[in-house]
Amino acid sequence: MITVIDMNQIRSVKPLISEVLLARMQETLSRWEKILLSLNRRGAMSTLLCKDCWWAARCPSCDLVMRVHLKPEHSLLCHFCETKWTIPDKCPKCSSYNLIQGGTRVQSIDISIREVLPEAKILLIEDLSKITPKMLSEYDIFIGTQKISSLPIENLGLVAFLLVESDLAVPDYAIEEDMYHQVRHFFSRARDIILQTRSPKLRLITDVMSGNFRSFFQRTTSERKQFRLPPFTQMVTIHISDSGESVVKQRIASMASSMIEAAKITPDTLVVYDHLLTEKRAGKYCQKILVRCPNMLTFLEPFRAQIVRGRGIEVEWL
Repeated sequence: MITVIDMNQIRSVKPLISEVLLARMQETLSRWEKILLSLNRRGAMSTLLCKDCWWAARCPSCDLVMRVHLKPEHSLLCHFCETKWTIPDKCPKCSSYNLIQGGTRVQSIDISIREVLPEAKILLIEDLSKITPKMLSEYDIFIGTQKISSLPIENLGLVAFLLVESDLAVPDYAIEEDMYHQVRHFFSRARDIILQTRSPKLRLITDVMSGNFRSFFQRTTSERKQFRLPPFTQMVTIHISDSGESVVKQRIASMASSMIEAAKITPDTLVVYDHLLTEKRAGKYCQKILVRCPNMLTFLEPFRAQIVRGRGIEVEWL
């Protein structure tokens, strides 16, 4: 059975834990069945901010905000290069003690569940490689991101997506398709499925509820055809990285300008890059070029030597 819970109408006993979900969890545990809770926000996805000067904890090696983690210790962690800091008592910029945490955390869900279901054995999954078959048999409730859907949990009674739109808030044209298949995947594994949302009229939810894959397929393929997305074309991202920012800008400007000129004489081809947008990851500066072309290999052939021999150049098919 699948249930959609409109979080605008149903009272929550804890953030993202509605009254209906809590009642279903209690029923499931009474049957000695297991529960899987999914929220597409890995780890302690809250950020540390200063409320006075709005300083944010940023990784010194990456252009990323560091995330607050509560377990196994209170710390700030970069999810890319794994740089770790101790959480400061005061703002490093203005010395204010008015520091706040913003955002919804999977770890905060873990704490909330332990408060409302103190007798249950709860496992917060942050690293799939550390999960053993014994752990899957010992615990009652599993909490984590959508990646945990691949775990072979037996006697699964309830699966709950705590906020459907958080799973969809990803810049990926295939995210709706991935989400649809993920929800349908649990139809044969769990007795109950709950979709919590603040947007109950989402087309994806309608398609999942109806079970009409033909309708879902026709809608998504029509959208992809309209916006010229795969499989009606081909797309790649060309990543260029180096420890020197000026080197990256020089190399990407040279390659991008040549590709833009080639795109002008190639039908249905688009080359996009932003010369001002530079990222920093693990001490290296990165920029990227997005290419859309129905015959990608032919288009990239003149640039083959430059791509293959170039240091710090990677091609990612989308």
